[in-house]
Amino acid sequence: MSLTIRQTIIANITVSSIFFRPMIGGVEMYVYLEGEFFEQKGVSFAAMVAGADLKVGPSRDAMKSLGVARPVKPFHYDSKEFRQSIHDEFLLPLDRVQVEELEQLRDGQDLMIEVCLRGLGVLNGGRETLEERLNHRVGASDWVDRLRQCGAYQSIVVEAPLPIGNHSDEWSRISEAIRSAESHFRGGQYRACIGDCRTALECANDIGSERMASLGWSTLSDRGKREEMTKQQREEFLHKAVFHYTHLAHHGGVGEDWETFSRAEARMILAMTASLISRLHQP
Repeated sequence: MSLTIRQTIIANITVSSIFFRPMIGGVEMYVYLEGEFFEQKGVSFAAMVAGADLKVGPSRDAMKSLGVARPVKPFHYDSKEFRQSIHDEFLLPLDRVQVEELEQLRDGQDLMIEVCLRGLGVLNGGRETLEERLNHRVGASDWVDRLRQCGAYQSIVVEAPLPIGNHSDEWSRISEAIRSAESHFRGGQYRACIGDCRTALECANDIGSERMASLGWSTLSDRGKREEMTKQQREEFLHKAVFHYTHLAHHGGVGEDWETFSRAEARMILAMTASLISRLHQP
């Protein structure tokens, strides 16, 4: 791959590696470039690289835009200050949701990365827009190792889509309850968070009544019946168990009998509630 100005190749340039560094709420993705300039007599050139558009995908025909990476330090190449080699890097911050969506796109495969350099080039006084595409493949195991080393896999982000638009009153109440639960969670009000989850699950019980089998808790005490349960019936008991857990937060007691809930407990229930409710909105 080359760096070209007005049809004149001034350097060979490649993506040498991809690395990650941890940051609050996500990771910083670094793209390292290496190359070598050609020393040409009678040719005056200058190039300024302002940024790079990054695209990623499991293959070249399934690429999606990741974002615009910025140079860690200014990229400026000039024949008047000739240097033999290129060692530069781009930086693109990624939050945890982006990392999760990137992993879904990769789907356990190798990852193709397209780096499109953008800037301005000047050759013998003539100017033109600089645009060069560099391609790089990262093996699946290398990609996972690099993310794990920077701590990106210490948190798991799972999408639990909520219905939007024109829906029944029940779905409106569910959405309001889940959003209230999230707000209470972020505000450290963990009992209120779990109580809101209870409200959402109560509404979900009405919506999902046709999908729910009429199995009682006694089913779980009979090994034969447990083993005969279908996938849908087992999912129903997940719903029942979370609903049962939230009872203390919603009704609870008074004084010393009032249960307290930790952040970890609220996170667990909020995640399970959102996942269970999103299932009711799927065929």
